[in-house]
Amino acid sequence: MLQIVKTKKDAHKGLTNINQVMKCDMGKDLKPYKSDMTQVLHSCKLLDEIDMSLQKELMPETDKKSKEMLANQLSNGLFDIMNSDKMDIDQHIEFNQSGMDKLNKMTDKLNEVLGKQGGSRKQQAKTIASMIE
Repeated sequence: MLQIVKTKKDAHKGLTNINQVMKCDMGKDLKPYKSDMTQVLHSCKLLDEIDMSLQKELMPETDKKSKEMLANQLSNGLFDIMNSDKMDIDQHIEFNQSGMDKLNKMTDKLNEVLGKQGGSRKQQAKTIASMIE
């Protein structure tokens, strides 16, 4: 039993080359394999032809979709511009409306003051007329 354990323990020490262990000529005098690429080239040619036909068939659809997308972007851009212009006009009207309200109040006060002054001028004219008589 001891002999088996010792042999197993020292088994790796004698191995230096796999060719010696396997008793073969692995890796010696190898000749390169000549590949036949005709099938690969034929497959590539077929794929190129299919690709070209698909491009010809699908190009009008892609152009149509890109035109639709561009039209949508343009429409959305115009909508945004018009919406912002509407907001600007609304703000301008609101601002001017408050100015118009102030102006109307001022003209009402002026008319009120002028009315009072007109009444006092009539009174003064009556007083002057009575003084002259």
